Amino acid sequence: MIARADGENEREFVALEFMTWLWWCVETRDGVFEMPRGGNSLHLVIDDELHLRGEDEPEIVLRGGLPAASPEAAAALAAGKRLAAARVLISDGDREWTLKLDAAGFRMLQVSIPAPEDDQDDRDLSIFGAYEELADAIDMLFEQFLSERLSTDFSRDTLPAMQAWVASKIKRARSRRA
Repeated sequence: MIARADGENEREFVALEFMTWLWWCVETRDGVFEMPRGGNSLHLVIDDELHLRGEDEPEIVLRGGLPAASPEAAAALAAGKRLAAARVLISDGDREWTLKLDAAGFRMLQVSIPAPEDDQDDRDLSIFGAYEELADAIDMLFEQFLSERLSTDFSRDTLPAMQAWVASKIKRARSRRA
């Protein structure tokens, strides 16, 4: 995690930190998040699109072929870029949502929800409920991030772990090229 760049507003800074933390959690915690409300656990996957942005540099967009594991993604992180947007798959066991999570404006774009109920009377409620559940899940993930980020242990535990994650991604990328 880096300091806020000149001209970067607080909301965008926090969103970029959240997105990068989410990516780190997906890769180091097997993408499993325990949800405090509802008792369900969610499984997240960073899918086939990454947008990485750094201070005063052009955004890098990586698509296809597991871009999160690519040498280009590792190099971008090593250069101080943070995850600005990503295609994310979220499942709770039986159901699956896909979306593009975008730090700019903290938006959910291109959302795909689980198939709605077949009964036409319940269809609209089912669709609305699926969107509401997705928004609640993102809110709970953000709450978990804030809890960890604002913890007194963040600088001692989480930050060094994230730095080690970046270093290991770089090492893996170099070994693949050799």
